[in-house]
Amino acid sequence: MHDPTHKRNRSPAAFTACFVVVTGVVAFAHWPALNAEAISFDDYHYVVENPLVMNPGWTSAGRFVSEVLAPSTVGGYYQPLNMISLMLDAAMGGSPTNLGPFHRTSLALHVLNTLLILLLLYQLFGSLAAATGVALLFGVHPLTVETIPWVGERKTLLASFFALCSIIAYVRYARGGAAARKWYAASLVCFLLALLSKPTTTMLPIAMLLLDAWPLQRFTKRTIIEKWPFAMLAVASGVVTYVSQAASYVQTPGQVGPWRIPLVICHNIIFYLWKMVWPTQLSSHYPFPEPMNLSHPMVLAGVIGTAVLLVILLLTRRRTPAPLIGWLIFFALIFPTLGVVGFTIVIASDKYAYLPGIGILMILAAGATTFLHPRRATSSVAPRSALFAILIVACAAAETRATRQYLAAWRTSETLYEHMIALAPRAATPHFGLGHCHQTKGRFDAARAEYTMALECDPRHVHARNNLALLLLDVGQFKEAADHLRTVLTITPDAPDVLSNLSLALASDGQTDEAIECCKKALAINPGELRALTNWGAALGIRGDADGAIAKFEEALKQNADFADARRNLAAALWRTGRLPEAAEQYKLLLHARPDDFDALQNMGRLLIVLNRLAEAQTALEMALRVRPGDEGTTQLLNELARRTNQSAPKS
Repeated sequence: MHDPTHKRNRSPAAFTACFVVVTGVVAFAHWPALNAEAISFDDYHYVVENPLVMNPGWTSAGRFVSEVLAPSTVGGYYQPLNMISLMLDAAMGGSPTNLGPFHRTSLALHVLNTLLILLLLYQLFGSLAAATGVALLFGVHPLTVETIPWVGERKTLLASFFALCSIIAYVRYARGGAAARKWYAASLVCFLLALLSKPTTTMLPIAMLLLDAWPLQRFTKRTIIEKWPFAMLAVASGVVTYVSQAASYVQTPGQVGPWRIPLVICHNIIFYLWKMVWPTQLSSHYPFPEPMNLSHPMVLAGVIGTAVLLVILLLTRRRTPAPLIGWLIFFALIFPTLGVVGFTIVIASDKYAYLPGIGILMILAAGATTFLHPRRATSSVAPRSALFAILIVACAAAETRATRQYLAAWRTSETLYEHMIALAPRAATPHFGLGHCHQTKGRFDAARAEYTMALECDPRHVHARNNLALLLLDVGQFKEAADHLRTVLTITPDAPDVLSNLSLALASDGQTDEAIECCKKALAINPGELRALTNWGAALGIRGDADGAIAKFEEALKQNADFADARRNLAAALWRTGRLPEAAEQYKLLLHARPDDFDALQNMGRLLIVLNRLAEAQTALEMALRVRPGDEGTTQLLNELARRTNQSAPKS
């Protein structure tokens, strides 16, 4: 293998040209992501329903930094830099109906990460052509797609950015010795920033040790000892991550059978390598194979493939350490997400391979450098360079085509979940996601069908059962809704949001005393459960205590002025008590924050008709019809409004 310490001199113009080409091609490949409108899985927690992100300021930033073991708006691990990054995009106009600012930042970070990989590979192997070609293949690879249109995956891009900066600074330190101490400090700081973006970068010190072995060739007892500050940060981050994630969901090795974890690891090793080589049928939801044993072809292929891979790596070690060390770097970096400690419902995910892929890229770059610059050149290198360029262009073109095809699935939330269902028709979560899309668009029959299908696939899918209960509430089936919610509470006892929903079902069925007790219990568990406070008000309203209801709605709005349910209920309560102008003002405030809220637009139109503000009523109803074209109720209101306008018009 080529001597990695030998670096060829390149002019600044050559670097600039390579950077410009890579930037242009990568941006072109992922450009459709800027128009993606899909809201995926946890995007609701990260952006859509996150009051701190959607209300940018020092207060929100302080909360993100100070809430270490129990983040209040996104369940799971500590990720303050990721949350602040999303908040800054919201400050620049990003919103659930305008995802462009989020996607622009994510695409910029992906381009920067590609350029950092180019720089790292050149730093390690000394060939600008090899580094450029391999980095380009990374930048346009379909496996990198979901990190850009998936808003919640900003953490992967941001953590990778800081991790790559940390590795580059470390290599500068390792090559420069004592005179380059500042690079050691820079590497340590960047590692900390990576951990604060996404703690799955914990294994970076192991990757640095492997780099010491190859290609830096400086692995000694001293290089192990010098990693202790990195190890201390990694351990601290690991403890914080486990404690904070345990409040959400953690599955320890002792909770599963003794063979499940080795089978999952073997499956994933081959799964990721295969997707890198043949990136088709990509999805954001890869369910666990059922059954999870050797009788399943994918599991069996993973075990056999892993055994063969290890034999090949050990055999090639005699000639060059590149394949073994590169693969070990990949394995070390992806290890936190391999499933030893379970924290997700999927067996694998494209985004998990984003940063670990640098280990595989190092193998490719080392091989490309040897091919382009052999130690003993017996002929001109021009044919080799031409062949290499042809291969890179052909692979990059194929990858770009596949990337754009996959990006088409991210056009809307419906197309995204339909894509997932087509690849995994018996997976409950995509059916739930598609049902939620239908529900938000007012297609309640379609939503109910998808929730029902999700429960057929997994009767313990609490989110599908919870949302099905909410649909039943909307059509007046209060007892059935309450039964579903009680079932959810047997699976997730004392869940405050489920208690809140149960209180609404009970109140709607006239059981206001029990409903209020549910609200009190939910608020005792989580004082910030504003739905419980709002439903408490609803129960009081059903009792006939209008003033008490209004007081509860106003109390909820004092805690969060953007809480739409409280403002919607307050407007309705004011309307019922005859305070019509105040009700209209509440609808106006609601629509200022949620201009596409169909129910608010329709109710605003009705109220303005009562107030005889007919021109404003027409505007509100026309906007409602644009949100939900063909809605019969809105059309009838507009027709009624037209009749009233004609009757009141002076005759000529």
